Amino acid sequence: MSTRPKLISGPIDHFIELDAVKAALRLRHVEQDDYIETLISAATGRLDGPEGALGRCIMPQTWSSQESMTFAGSYRLPLVDVRSVAIKYFDTAGVETVLPDTEYQLKEGRGQSVVVFNEDFEMPDTYEDRNEFTFEMTAGLPDASPKIKTVATAAMMMIVQWYRAPDGMTEDRGEIPAGVTHLIRDLKVTRV
Repeated sequence: MSTRPKLISGPIDHFIELDAVKAALRLRHVEQDDYIETLISAATGRLDGPEGALGRCIMPQTWSSQESMTFAGSYRLPLVDVRSVAIKYFDTAGVETVLPDTEYQLKEGRGQSVVVFNEDFEMPDTYEDRNEFTFEMTAGLPDASPKIKTVATAAMMMIVQWYRAPDGMTEDRGEIPAGVTHLIRDLKVTRV
């Protein structure tokens, strides 16, 4: 059993601020702040997270994924840019237990995040021998990453275009303009 990652808690901070968008649009009034916030949310939603156009989390957020594991060794996480991971399971008594983080290492590289279990690691006995484990991951680009500025620029371009041409928008506000596609091309994560 493998589940798609589920969002536990979204980002606390935004990678693009209302004041920056208003400056780009040369707006000083507050009458359209709610509308602009909606455009910021639409652009963020279109780019951010494993299902977004980038295929990665931009700002730190927590996701969960359930996996059946019958072996130790390594496990490729369903997200990239993972900052931390907690591995949980139900022991033979049905009590949720957190696997000590001394039993594994989190490794990043080549567009993937991997949990590598220690050589002497032994799979714990699980409730009804289900071998179901929950991986709770915090993922997001490093705080000082220049990639965040690139993504913010891409989102700004989308928002400005949507704001200036609302009549030309299709029902799918998620359509990404060609210039933005070019800008974010190298930031996309492709999973195999």
